[in-house]
Amino acid sequence: MQTHINYFPDTQIALIWCISDVQTIRPDLDDEEAFIVLKHVERKHDPDQGVNWDILKIWADELYPIR
Repeated sequence: MQTHINYFPDTQIALIWCISDVQTIRPDLDDEEAFIVLKHVERKHDPDQGVNWDILKIWADELYPIR
């Protein structure tokens, strides 16, 4: 497993979200689609809102409207 080059566990924390988290709220998404949601959440991350279940759902629905 690769860790981020700028992550220093002695002085920082990192919270991990994975494709299965996205698929928990949107089981209709395949692995690739769920990962695209995660990457979009990462790019659009708002530190005032953070990343949470609601944010994952909002972006999943925006990128992949429920069929």
